[in-house]
Amino acid sequence: MRDIVNERNAKRIVVNFQDDETGEPVSVSTVEWRMDCLTNDQQVQDWTTSAVQVVTGDLGEVTEYKTTIAVAAGNNRILNDSNKRELKLVQVVADRGLDTEFSTDVEYYVVNRKGRT
Repeated sequence: MRDIVNERNAKRIVVNFQDDETGEPVSVSTVEWRMDCLTNDQQVQDWTTSAVQVVTGDLGEVTEYKTTIAVAAGNNRILNDSNKRELKLVQVVADRGLDTEFSTDVEYYVVNRKGRT
């Protein structure tokens, strides 16, 4: 089930980097993301870098590598006011071009709140 966000509301997306088989944290060196509106076939945000966050436990061991993407409220605008909702896609790529490249997609709906300016 996809998340639903009201028009012109900010959204945070957290992506964890871990091994598919073991669930162990996997270190990545770079993260980029972009956003498109699939309903209108339009790019909303071009490729943008995002910081890699390292989370450690009480003993200093790495428990998680992740990135938090802050989608600005302005990126969650309705592009065609005749739509009741629009499907947005955030593509996330870590270590682009390396043997360790990882990618994932996050899709969610933005609901048209008629009268918002």
